[in-house]
Amino acid sequence: MEAMTAAHRTLLFGTWLRVDNLDNGKRTEVRITDRGPFVKNRILDLSKAAARDIDMLTAGTARVKVTVIRPPATAKGVAPTPARAGDARFGVQVGAFPDRSRATHLRRDLEVRYGKASAVRREGSPPQWRVIVGDERSLDAAEEIAVRLRREFPNAAVVRLDETR
Repeated sequence: MEAMTAAHRTLLFGTWLRVDNLDNGKRTEVRITDRGPFVKNRILDLSKAAARDIDMLTAGTARVKVTVIRPPATAKGVAPTPARAGDARFGVQVGAFPDRSRATHLRRDLEVRYGKASAVRREGSPPQWRVIVGDERSLDAAEEIAVRLRREFPNAAVVRLDETR
């Protein structure tokens, strides 16, 4: 909460962003460390410290401009080679649960109805079990699955699979 971090659905972990609050002109820089937001019409979740930095803590939301300022670095400090088309994989997160049994039950149900589905452990305190449907080569294909899933799961969100496993 007190680090300059943010959550984004598809940007690679470690990507640095400049976030400009369009309502007051304040600016901050954050690093992507998590997935989200899983609320319709939101593109970014800022940590408490970052939200405070651009004076949006009280309001909770703001109109922002997001600019990538630095791609993620590898362990040796060299930026990775940009992904070729088809390298990234996408799925649709429909829920997250603190206990594995609920996630497994939902995964089984969704797998019967939609094909590939998985329950992925996300470390944290406490850890979460994320239920993800699909394994698509394109963002558009994953979004098609998301449209169908949103009838039952309104907050279903497309996520990158190469960083959820």
